[in-house]
Amino acid sequence: LVHPSAKECSHVMSKLGYTVLIRNTPFDKQDIQNEFLRENIDGASCCGAKEFIKLYAYALVNHPVAVILDLDSLILKPLDDLIDSIILGEVEALEARKRLPLHGDLELPKKIDAFYTRDYN
Repeated sequence: LVHPSAKECSHVMSKLGYTVLIRNTPFDKQDIQNEFLRENIDGASCCGAKEFIKLYAYALVNHPVAVILDLDSLILKPLDDLIDSIILGEVEALEARKRLPLHGDLELPKKIDAFYTRDYN
């Protein structure tokens, strides 16, 4: 998922074999009812309102998993156990689930529809 303002840079991803989907911000900033947010959304993070193109990942229903990464993301460990825990059944993914680092005494649900990992920014 790429915002139209970054379209010129996205050819690199296409050359690597990725499917690049160009998407605009999923809302018009003028539709934001809260005045403070409407006037300051573009300074709220590195990309402002463009951050919300990530929401389009939830519409990728023809894919078993969609991984959302920011340009400044750094993957420190393989994602295999996480992805296996999502797409495999509870029994098939038992060993992968055991290797996932969970906080405290949390237990995973039988079916995982989404998983959020720590953001160290």
